[in-house]
Order: sequence, then C-alpha cells, then structure tokens
Amino acid sequence: MPRRAILHIGHPKTATTFLQHLMQLNSAALGGAGFAIPSDYRAVGGHDFGQLASVGAVYSGNAAPFFFALEAGRPLDRLDTYLEGGSHLLLSSELLFYRPTFVEQLASRLVAKEYRVEVIAYVDRYDRAAVKAYCQNIRNHAFAGTLVEFLEQTAGQRLLRYHEVHASLSACAAIAEVEFRAFPSEFLNGGCIERDFFERLSPNLDAAAFIRPRDGVNSTLSLAELEAVRCLNAEGNTAAVQRIIARERLVDDLERKRIRRCYFSQEAKDFLLRELSSDRDRFAALMPPEQVDLWRLDTLVVDPVEPDAVAVRQVLAAVARVTATRPPTSRRG
Repeated sequence: MPRRAILHIGHPKTATTFLQHLMQLNSAALGGAGFAIPSDYRAVGGHDFGQLASVGAVYSGNAAPFFFALEAGRPLDRLDTYLEGGSHLLLSSELLFYRPTFVEQLASRLVAKEYRVEVIAYVDRYDRAAVKAYCQNIRNHAFAGTLVEFLEQTAGQRLLRYHEVHASLSACAAIAEVEFRAFPSEFLNGGCIERDFFERLSPNLDAAAFIRPRDGVNSTLSLAELEAVRCLNAEGNTAAVQRIIARERLVDDLERKRIRRCYFSQEAKDFLLRELSSDRDRFAALMPPEQVDLWRLDTLVVDPVEPDAVAVRQVLAAVARVTATRPPTSRRG
C-alpha cells in the first residue's frame, strides 16, 4: 500500500486548532500508528509546533510553512525534508481551505514523493460559518462593520462557497480523495470531532485516550466583548482590543447562540440566499441525504437579540480603568 498523505485544510472555525493541538500532543501515539507529524521547522526559520502546542499557543497548523512559502512564491525545496520518511504523513492548516491552487501544488509535490494524497475538511452550516468568520475578523482583523458588510467585502474570496472549493480540489489529478464532512456534532462519529477525525485516519487510533490540551484553545469572545471590540476597532485602539482578548472568560453554548442570534440578520440571510443558492444546491447534492436540511438556506432562522448595552459599557469601562492606572512606559533615548 502506498504511503498516505492526509491534508487537513479546515474549514476555519471547525475545531482546527483543537485538532492541531491533539496531533502535536499525541505525536508519539500517532507515530506508533504509522503517522508522521512534522513539528520542528526551526531549521528553516519557522517554529516548533509541538512546543507551541504544549503551552496552548494558537497557530495555523504544521502545514502553515508550506502555505507561506507558496504565498511568497518560494519553491518548496527547503521543506522537502519534512515530506520524507517511511510513514504516512499528516499535515494541517486552515489557511489552505480557500487556496485550492496551493493545495494542488503541495499535493503534486507529495505525489512526486510517492504519497497517496487525501484531503479532508469539515464544514459548518452556512449561518454559523458566516457568523464565526465575522467574529474572527472582529477579533483578529480589526473589522468594525456589520455581518452583511463583511459578507459583501469577502464575496470574491470564495467565502462559504463550499462546492466551488470542493470542485477545484476534486479536479486536481494529484489528489486521490477529497472528503468534506459536516461539522455539527449530530453528524460526527460518536458526536465527537476528534473521534470522527482520527478514527477516519485509522481504526487503531483511540482519540479518547489522547492527551488533551491543558487549556481551551482559540476561545470565543462574549457578545459584550465583541461589541466592545467593534467599537474600539472603529477607533483604531488596538492596545485596548488586545487587553480585552487577554481577559479570562468562559463562553458557553448559550452565549454562542446569543452571538449568532445577534448577528445573523434578515439582511444576512437574504445575502446568502442571493449569492450562495446555486453553490449550495450543487454542494448539497454531494452530501449524504440525511444532511439535506442542514444545507438548506431558506430554512435558516432569523431570531435576533439586542446586545446588552450595559454589559458593553462595562467592558469598555474596565479597559479604560486599566489604561488609566497603568504606569507610563519608560523610553530610552
């Protein structure tokens, strides 16, 4: 049997960071099952992802060095050493999802190394995926507009165009298999993302026995914090935004539901219906029949709630107090 190269490409906000941490923290167990997990890229100016995972740091997966090399137009020669060996190979980065041409180039390299290339991605329901992407851009990319404005600005980036991405990957001769799986727990093996993913790689892997990340990874801001950050983004106050992100928090499923209800407006639903219906129809035809309702756009529920203005003001006031009491930074002339 040929060696397998598994390219896990996201989708963003489908527990990719969590899976990447599990890969690194359990590289010995995965190695025992025949899967190599490239980790230490310091020899080529990168990071040791195993070390980052051990301290709970967020990063974009062990395929990120390949992505950044391709983005910069550099050849992959310097990274070839990470594609050698007698084991199967496991590479992951959500950065690859919306760059199928990069996946094709990496896959072609892997085929030249005599690997059988398999691509796997998890995708979420359209309203959830839209809101998650929007919140991530509020938090990480200083976005201050509405969800509809975000969707309009990213319309040319294949955002949520699952079929278009799937078709691009499937047309690549170097890729032997492309599998998009539904992310909601009711469609996962055992209702568990790690079991669904790792047991797909090998039935000999027991994800329940894996070492777990000691902290939550890539935690979500609360609704009040997101609204406060939006306000600060509009002002360009990145220092205050970073102080909010650094706060300890516990965002439960109820709060995540409130976030979706707050941001998923009728205008957002209309945008998805107008822009994605054709892509959605073709994508839904690829998925199992029991998932039909999951991918229907006309059944998406709009049930908005208003953010708590008092809670937002409290977050902003807390940040302002920290700023006011912080001693001035000394400077060297």
